[in-house]
Amino acid sequence: MDRATIHQKLLALLEELRGEKYERFDEAMEIRTELGMDSVDLVSLILDVQTVFRTEIGIADLEKVATIGQLLDLLQAKMGATGDDGTRRAA
Repeated sequence: MDRATIHQKLLALLEELRGEKYERFDEAMEIRTELGMDSVDLVSLILDVQTVFRTEIGIADLEKVATIGQLLDLLQAKMGATGDDGTRRAA
């Protein structure tokens, strides 16, 4: 799965979880502050992400994630995903 597809699926999950549409959803956005997510929201998001992307995300992994871009990087690494140009990214 390429990064653009992961990005779109993540956006859809967030919009469903939060019940709102995001006009802006870029990689530099801070998950907690700019998206207004609290700990409960984050747990719900991660549970959904694990189900949709069929991967497991540990607490140690999450400690390093503050932005949408970092979450995308983590998901790509966990899934051995390809980049936007179709090349395989290192895990």
